[in-house]
Amino acid sequence: FWLKVQTFPKRSFNIVSDTMVAGRVLVSLVVGLTISSHEAIQVRTAVNPIRRVVNLLQEMAKKVTEEGDAEKGLYERFECYCKTSGEDLKKNIEEGSSSMTETGTNIEASQGTIVQLKSELAQAQQSRTEAKAAAATALALDKKARAAFEGQSSDLLAN
Repeated sequence: FWLKVQTFPKRSFNIVSDTMVAGRVLVSLVVGLTISSHEAIQVRTAVNPIRRVVNLLQEMAKKVTEEGDAEKGLYERFECYCKTSGEDLKKNIEEGSSSMTETGTNIEASQGTIVQLKSELAQAQQSRTEAKAAAATALALDKKARAAFEGQSSDLLAN
């Protein structure tokens, strides 16, 4: 081993000093190699343009995959919505068409009822007019009869 401590009576102070210097150099060398190897790795990846392109492509592929998964989920939700809403629309259309037929029938029946009620109203108005005329003639006859009764009554009372 190259670091042997030799003891010399005259140079004992220098040997310790030389040993300390050698230790410091060794520690500095180890630290320097560690730092330089770490920097070399960083420099190699930072300097290598192919590596940067590969890293960029890998990141882009990851983003595209994530976006594809998100779009697939949205597509499946939309597809499910289309299926269920399509069935609901068909059901509503069928109900609407049957309702239209029923409404058309109800309108025709209502129009028939309107015609019937109008004729009944006309008959009722005519009957009312006839009843008023009959009441007026009855009132006139009653007034005549009353006047005749009062005339006879006053003659009889006077006699």
